[in-house]
Amino acid sequence: MNAWIRALDMWDKDWKGKSFNGRNLREELLAHPARDAASDRNLEEYTVWGVALHVHKYKELMLATLENRDPGWPEGDEDFPPVPEGGLTEPRWLETIGLMDETHDALVAHARGLDEGFLETTFAPWEITWGETFAWAFGHDGYHTAQIRNMKR
Repeated sequence: MNAWIRALDMWDKDWKGKSFNGRNLREELLAHPARDAASDRNLEEYTVWGVALHVHKYKELMLATLENRDPGWPEGDEDFPPVPEGGLTEPRWLETIGLMDETHDALVAHARGLDEGFLETTFAPWEITWGETFAWAFGHDGYHTAQIRNMKR
């Protein structure tokens, strides 16, 4: 197994497997009922739901770029999107996490098919290499897992 595949495996564990950093991001999100996930009554004044949408947004951008399609939101849209209208329900919250599952799984599956030379090509939206983009993304999940864990409930 090469280092690229090992790195993807670790990223996958940080999303939904046995993470070395405590609960994985998916478990951390599921620990919050929709009511709490939509509340901005915490030290950072973000919502857990908004942080989840933020994480999803950038994985979707990466996946859409790999698939050569539009990610589906306007350029310059908010970095931490608001809770969707009609949100604040458990089904909508679980739907958000389900969408995150689908996007993460598709992105990892696509990335497993890339050769290491691809990592030296440019990720056009940010004008950095794909290798730098994935290195950033690997830490992004962990950063926000810790952020959510430390938000007052």
